Amino acid sequence: MRDPVVLAERVTKVYPNGVKANVDVSIVVRDCEVVCIMGPNGAGKTTFVRQVMGMLKPTSGVIRVFGVDPAEKQDYVRRRISYTPQLPLTFPAHKVLEVAEYIADLSGTPRSTVREVLEKLGLWDIRERLGYQLSIGQRKLLLLAMSLIKGGDLMILDEPTRPY
Repeated sequence: MRDPVVLAERVTKVYPNGVKANVDVSIVVRDCEVVCIMGPNGAGKTTFVRQVMGMLKPTSGVIRVFGVDPAEKQDYVRRRISYTPQLPLTFPAHKVLEVAEYIADLSGTPRSTVREVLEKLGLWDIRERLGYQLSIGQRKLLLLAMSLIKGGDLMILDEPTRPY
């Protein structure tokens, strides 16, 4: 049997100020599974996502993503992960299409995928709009489009439905 996509065993993160972001978290995510991690604000969900992506090291416990420690192999892991952050970013001076094509070019994705994704998410008709002209919902959709355009073996969506 292949390694899990994500394996976390008894992961705890305590920040230098003593705040415990997550305590004793264990999870196994296998290929083709859809997993939802739920909890109240401040429960450590985003911290856990950052640990999976290798941006934060756990205080204790073990995390393996695609069989490697994500903190030690960040480049490898990040190439394989498509991430949508929880807060809608703005690209105020750039058009929707420009942002999407930039992500495609960075990730080596064919430009034809850009149109396909933008159409599916209802963003094609506003492709010439600048970032500052987008509603918060449209900004979140653009973030999702960026993740779908980049592609990868693991997609992480941090609070994809929460309105801001």
